[in-house]
Amino acid sequence: MALLLTILRRPVDGDLVSRERTVRVFLIGVAAQCLHFMEEFVTRFQDRFPALLGLPAWSETFFVVFNLIWLSVWILSAIGLGERAKSETDF
Repeated sequence: MALLLTILRRPVDGDLVSRERTVRVFLIGVAAQCLHFMEEFVTRFQDRFPALLGLPAWSETFFVVFNLIWLSVWILSAIGLGERAKSETDF
């Protein structure tokens, strides 16, 4: 439902400086998530967390691919936000 509302809503006019600032803050958050992912990998989160729930450990491959997919989604979102800000100044 949230995706549908996001796609269908009219964009709010905003200034380019605010959009660029938002992209920078967003990318800082992505960088923090990358550090968090590395910390989880080094401390074997993929083994320990599922065990707390009584589940088998996740494979390293699954854990890495899962995290890289989400990081890619967030990076592509930042790129899209930045490109949209640039395209709005072209008009």
